[in-house]
Amino acid sequence: MEGKRGQLITLTKRQRYAQLISKAVASGAMQDMACEVIGLSARTLQRWRIDGAIDVDKRPASIRPEPQNKLSAKERQTVIDVCNSNEFASLPPSTDCAYSG
Repeated sequence: MEGKRGQLITLTKRQRYAQLISKAVASGAMQDMACEVIGLSARTLQRWRIDGAIDVDKRPASIRPEPQNKLSAKERQTVIDVCNSNEFASLPPSTDCAYSG
């Protein structure tokens, strides 16, 4: 299995991996070992199966609240204006300088 931990896996690939694992188990393999060969944890396969069917990844559609410390539009524009001012425009972002605006 390509990818890394936490990467989104399409429904088609999820179904294919589950099918391959089921086929291996039906042939006598242990589910944990079949999952390991694919590069998938048995727990992940368990999470994918909702009422016996493989379900889509719901992370992209989840509702996430805005952070409480998010800058307001006015604050964001102030930061941009300061960064683009003549005093700081030619400096790289890594420059350590104090602003007392």
